[in-house]
Amino acid sequence: MKKFFDEDLNLGSLNDPEQIKLLLLYIFISVRRPMTLTEITDTVRYEELCNYFDMTGCLKELVKDGLMDKTDIDGEDYYSPTAKGFSALSQLERHIPKSIRDKADVSAANTLAAIIRKESVTADIVEVPMGYMVKLGLNDESMKIFESTLYMPSIGQAKALCRLFKADPEKVYMSFMGFLTESAKSFEKEEN
Repeated sequence: MKKFFDEDLNLGSLNDPEQIKLLLLYIFISVRRPMTLTEITDTVRYEELCNYFDMTGCLKELVKDGLMDKTDIDGEDYYSPTAKGFSALSQLERHIPKSIRDKADVSAANTLAAIIRKESVTADIVEVPMGYMVKLGLNDESMKIFESTLYMPSIGQAKALCRLFKADPEKVYMSFMGFLTESAKSFEKEEN
């Protein structure tokens, strides 16, 4: 596991608070959407760009100084740079070493892929008389790839189904398609 909470960071990691603040603003250039603290942490940790405690302190200062917004969405805090934050970054970006910017670009791309994946998989539970309907979905950027609604008699079973689907939606989709195509082949043989 990477040393993230230790002061013993790799050579090339940031420890100057002003550079860390610029780095936090910089990662939003690639991601281009609000991020949770976990997503920001994952981005910074991926290439060991700075210390966790320094990062969270700098993030709080960015919000306090009006360079970053913190917005509650469905009970979770999301961060995004303000116009003032982007303006400051455009003037001071060169103060982040190029090697760190390059690492930040790689980290941000990794985080963006994880965010898109998370958004492409849906698993919702709706209470109905005598049980729960679980609606599962797998989408790409332009269309629904898979959608299924299943009845589950208990909330525990409904939550377990959602958890299993989110863990490996492609496997569920491929199993479902495999079953249907094998069933179709059997049905065609019976008709002939």
